Amino acid sequence: MGGAAGASEQYVWSLRYIDAPVLRDRDADANPATGDLGKSSSGLEQRVYYLTDGNFNVTGLAGTDGAILERYAYDAYGSPRFYDADWTPRIYGSSYGNAILFCGYFRDAETGLYHVRNRYYHPRLGRWMTRDPIGRKGTFWFLDSVFARPERMAGSRLSWAARAALRR
Repeated sequence: MGGAAGASEQYVWSLRYIDAPVLRDRDADANPATGDLGKSSSGLEQRVYYLTDGNFNVTGLAGTDGAILERYAYDAYGSPRFYDADWTPRIYGSSYGNAILFCGYFRDAETGLYHVRNRYYHPRLGRWMTRDPIGRKGTFWFLDSVFARPERMAGSRLSWAARAALRR
């Protein structure tokens, strides 16, 4: 991955969402002397375009001619199902080596876990494997503090509602 010389894969990402892939160039034959995608003698000879839905789930791969190469579907928690272009189910994952699936996250084919920036998500359990490293510092969850300790919120307009709820 990346843009260094001799890279086996290079990605282009969308500006509309941090995890929205647009295309991938790949060294499909493991020969760095072949291929000219990006620049001559790059070694990259296979280009695929990502097709996504409104939730940024990758739903398919398209070739340079626009033909659908492979399709994907997911359960509610992100477990993928793989299909050929004609919706024939595939048993063993992507035939194009695609690892970007649910919500644009990288999926580890061996474990089935999604790598999401700083932690891992388990789609069969529907849970994160670890806590968020920054905790709640990156968000403002007002009601958590109101209902946990409403006396600290004296003077706020919502404190009367929290006190009334606790008196019942």
